[in-house]
Amino acid sequence: MTTVEAAQAVGVSWPVGARWFRHAGGMPPISLDEPTGRYLSFAEREEIALLRAQGCDTEGMEPCG
Repeated sequence: MTTVEAAQAVGVSWPVGARWFRHAGGMPPISLDEPTGRYLSFAEREEIALLRAQGCDTEGMEPCG
């Protein structure tokens, strides 16, 4: 719900709703959804860190000998 929608729901103007929002801390709720596929999992980051520590090239992610 946007600030404008919330203001309309309680019957005040959007500037008043925005002011209330700012005075209450002004932080929208965070999303607890799982990250999209473009992010690496912890296991993937850990594997890359181990490969880099071994001196492997992580750009091409080719097997390290």
